Order: sequence, then C-alpha cells, then structure tokens
Amino acid sequence: MDNEKIGKFLKSLREEMKWSQEQLASKMFVDRTLISKWENGKILPDVNRLIELSNIFNVKLEDILAGERRSNNNKDSEKEIKKYLLFQNSKNRKLKIFIIRLIILVIFLATSFFTYYFFQNYNKIKVYKIYGTSENYELNNGIFLVSREKMYFNLGKLYPESSYINLYYFEGNKKIVIYDGDPTNVLIDYYNFDALFNKDKIEETLNNLYLEIYKNETKKEFDTMKLNYSTNFQNDSLLYHDKQEFSEDNIDDFTKNIPDKILKEFECSYGTCTLTKNNLKIAYEYASQLIFISTLEYEIKYDLITKDFSYDFHPNNERITKFKIVNNSVFCEVGNCENAQNIFNDFKKNFLDKYWSG
Repeated sequence: MDNEKIGKFLKSLREEMKWSQEQLASKMFVDRTLISKWENGKILPDVNRLIELSNIFNVKLEDILAGERRSNNNKDSEKEIKKYLLFQNSKNRKLKIFIIRLIILVIFLATSFFTYYFFQNYNKIKVYKIYGTSENYELNNGIFLVSREKMYFNLGKLYPESSYINLYYFEGNKKIVIYDGDPTNVLIDYYNFDALFNKDKIEETLNNLYLEIYKNETKKEFDTMKLNYSTNFQNDSLLYHDKQEFSEDNIDDFTKNIPDKILKEFECSYGTCTLTKNNLKIAYEYASQLIFISTLEYEIKYDLITKDFSYDFHPNNERITKFKIVNNSVFCEVGNCENAQNIFNDFKKNFLDKYWSG
C-alpha cells in the first residue's frame, strides 16, 4: 500500500472540491493536522475514515486505496485493497479482543478487591454496652468498642465514685488481670501477641468479666462486681438506613411489651429495667430481651428469645460451678453440674414465672 500515493490522491480530490484542509477537517470533525498527515503520506486513514472520505468525494473506496481512479482491469490494485482491508479488520478485531480482555481483568480485580475488603471488614466492628451492680456500687454507660486492629474500653459512670479499680476475667479457674488503676481511664489496645483481650474470644471474656472496686487507698476493703454486657452495634448489615428519631411515641412503642409487673416494681431507663433487693440485683434489658441476676456469690443470664440459660457460682472470688443450658441440654464448663436442672427450675419459679409470665 503506497501511503504517499494515497495522500497525493486525497489532496487532489480536496483541491477539486476547492476546499482547504480546515474546511475538510471541519466536515469530518477532525483536527486539520490529521488531514495534513494523510495528504503527506505519514499515516493512512482508518477504515471508517476511508469510507467517510469515499462518501465526501464521491469516489470508490478501492480508488482511494489505489491512489488513483482505477480501470476495471486493475487486478493488482484490487488485491492490494483486499489485503489492506483484511489487515485493518484483523487489527480492529485484535484491538476489540484486547479491550474485552482488559475489561474482564479490571472487573475481576475490582471484584476480588471488594470481596477481600468485604470479608476483612464485615461484622468486624462491634460496640458493647457494659454495666453492673454490686452491694455498694452501680456501673452504667460503659462502652467496649472492638475493631479489626484496636479496641477501646471505657467503664463509664461508677456510683459512688472510686479512685481505684481492678478489672479482670476468669479463664477457667485462672484469674487474669486486665487493668488496675483509675476507673476513668480509657483502655486502648492493639491486637497483637500480648493484647489484653483475645479478639477471637471477646464475648467469652465479657461473660467472665469482673470488677473489684476499692473503697479507700489502703485497698483492703473492696466490692466485687460481675460486669454484664449487651451488643449495642455491629456492622453486619449490607444496607444501612437512616434511623428514625426518638419521640415519645417511639418510646411508647418500644416499651409497650414490658410486663406490667416489671413496670410497677423495677426502675426503667436507658433501655434497662433494674430491681435491687438486699444483695440481689435484677436487670432486664428490654431491647435485647436479656435478664441478668447477680449476688455476691452467683450470676445468672437468661435470653428470653433463645431460652439460653447460664449460671456462674463463685463465692469468695473462687469459681466453683459454671454451666449453660442450651436447647434443654446442659453444658458444664467448671465444677459439678449435676444440680443444673434444679437451679434452672428455681430461677424459673422465683423470677421467670413471677415477673415475665403472661
């Protein structure tokens, strides 16, 4: 294919129409420099531009590619034209295949990235509400925030105030101290080999979390408080919507299912109803439908939705018995659990049937 010959032929066709390069470029919606490169033989127009030039100058496409107005017997030119058109079609086809492959690769990489990002971050942020009561103290509005890399623990408001506490949990019968010091400090920890909390056993740790509250600087007298928790938030939704603002009507709708006996005898605020009788503390979290009962010697947790029951007996800070009842099956964790069903029956009779029946 003779680029220079084709360029001169295009120039002659333009001059026959008495058009400048600018005028031809305007008709074809291209830059004038592109017309100049065609006419100087530096590059050939692509197939679509050749067809457009053929229509503008009213000549055959074969004549443009031959660089002259051909006779019907010009077989050699016809072979060259077919060869060029086949080459152009092949090049365009390769370009389309390349573009399609590139698009597939981009989609694959984007899908892989978002899939990886989703599984790395889905349900990896949780916020727990921490609260509890002891013989002389009450703890409210504690917050425990867990993310993939860090955790933040704030005990919240302790009434009456204390200047020194000891935060610990049980792992079996072993007491593991997390923190001792000023209760107003916010604990910040990274998940590494010596982290305060095992990120794979967060809720197991929270189920066994205790607080020693010292009454004075001598640290000889203290109260022991079993800390309770409830899940306040976790990023386990694919779609998030704006929450409806609270109003008196919203609160009425939210609390209307609280049993009348609870409303009469308990004090309800901030999503929790509490009752204190001597050394016995009862807490009912009506949002999550959880019941917590604690004394100086034992703690009970009961889920009104799943019917799961857990019991932890630890007089003098020594764990003696711990078990769960799930789907009517007893799972013993510490000590002798032969009396598990009787303990549950006593709970049902003295608390569940009394306050939550009907």
